[in-house]
Amino acid sequence: RNRIKVIARDVAGNVGSFEVEVNVLKELRIYDYGNFPNPFRDRTVFIYELSQDVEEITIKVFTVSGRLVKVIDSKVTNPEMSVAGYHEVEWDGRDREGNFIANGVYFYKITAKKKGKKVSSQGKIAKVK
Repeated sequence: RNRIKVIARDVAGNVGSFEVEVNVLKELRIYDYGNFPNPFRDRTVFIYELSQDVEEITIKVFTVSGRLVKVIDSKVTNPEMSVAGYHEVEWDGRDREGNFIANGVYFYKITAKKKGKKVSSQGKIAKVK
């Protein structure tokens, strides 16, 4: 943990200060906050945070039997998805062919890659009418 203390003084001589604690992570991490809404009807948003910039991040959606339904890739969709910090990535509920997925339960996996290292997180999604 590191602390940053800011002290400010105005022309009248008033002094104010505040202190902030920050965590600097040396390791690559994904903080997966799930998707919202869940269950969803026609769209959902994957919410995650990265501790560092990465070379690539992918979100893959699978059926319960393991069949790949959708890939959202930072290199194709939006390079900003791979920048350190908080992200919200919208998915319109369509598969790789552009068709709406059927109602049911699905799984997703978020994977970040940097310098040969991979970290991932997974969760469950429900699609309803």
